[in-house]
Amino acid sequence: MQDSPFSIFLAFGFLWILMGVGGLFWLAKSDRQSLSIDPIALLVALPILLAFAVALGIGAIAM
Repeated sequence: MQDSPFSIFLAFGFLWILMGVGGLFWLAKSDRQSLSIDPIALLVALPILLAFAVALGIGAIAM
Protein backbone atom coordinates (compact mmCIF):
# COMPACT_ATOMS: atom_id res chain seq x y z
CA MET A 1 0.00 0.00 0.00
CA GLN A 2 2.98 2.34 0.45
CA ASP A 3 3.80 2.13 -3.25
CA SER A 4 0.33 3.08 -4.44
CA PRO A 5 1.12 6.82 -4.98
CA PHE A 6 4.10 5.91 -7.13
CA SER A 7 2.02 3.38 -9.06
CA ILE A 8 -0.54 6.08 -9.79
CA PHE A 9 2.26 8.43 -10.86
CA LEU A 10 3.70 5.73 -13.12
CA ALA A 11 0.30 5.02 -14.67
CA PHE A 12 -0.28 8.70 -15.41
CA GLY A 13 3.24 8.93 -16.84
CA PHE A 14 2.52 6.13 -19.28
CA LEU A 15 -0.84 7.70 -20.10
CA TRP A 16 0.87 11.00 -20.97
CA ILE A 17 3.40 9.16 -23.11
CA LEU A 18 0.61 7.42 -25.03
CA MET A 19 -1.25 10.71 -25.48
CA GLY A 20 1.94 12.36 -26.76
CA VAL A 21 2.58 9.59 -29.28
CA GLY A 22 -1.05 9.72 -30.39
CA GLY A 23 -0.87 13.49 -30.78
CA LEU A 24 2.30 13.18 -32.81
CA PHE A 25 0.64 10.74 -35.20
CA TRP A 26 -2.46 12.93 -35.34
CA LEU A 27 -0.36 15.95 -36.33
CA ALA A 28 1.59 13.91 -38.87
CA LYS A 29 -1.64 12.71 -40.51
CA SER A 30 -3.43 16.07 -40.33
CA ASP A 31 -2.60 16.96 -43.93
CA ARG A 32 -4.26 13.74 -45.20
CA GLN A 33 -1.05 12.16 -46.41
CA SER A 34 0.11 8.64 -45.80
CA LEU A 35 2.12 8.21 -42.64
CA SER A 36 5.64 7.05 -43.39
CA ILE A 37 8.28 6.85 -40.70
CA ASP A 38 11.90 7.09 -41.75
CA PRO A 39 14.07 4.27 -40.34
CA ILE A 40 16.61 6.86 -39.17
CA ALA A 41 13.89 8.50 -37.05
CA LEU A 42 13.22 5.15 -35.39
CA LEU A 43 16.94 4.74 -34.80
CA VAL A 44 16.93 8.06 -32.93
CA ALA A 45 13.63 7.66 -31.06
CA LEU A 46 14.00 4.06 -29.92
CA PRO A 47 17.01 4.56 -27.58
CA ILE A 48 15.35 7.63 -26.06
CA LEU A 49 12.14 5.74 -25.33
CA LEU A 50 14.02 2.69 -24.05
CA ALA A 51 16.12 4.81 -21.68
CA PHE A 52 12.96 6.50 -20.40
CA ALA A 53 11.24 3.15 -19.83
CA VAL A 54 14.29 1.70 -18.07
CA ALA A 55 14.55 4.77 -15.81
CA LEU A 56 10.88 4.49 -14.86
CA GLY A 57 11.26 0.77 -14.26
CA ILE A 58 14.31 1.24 -12.04
CA GLY A 59 12.48 3.95 -10.14
CA ALA A 60 9.51 1.64 -9.62
CA ILE A 61 11.69 -1.21 -8.41
CA ALA A 62 13.77 1.00 -6.11
CA MET A 63 10.72 2.24 -4.24
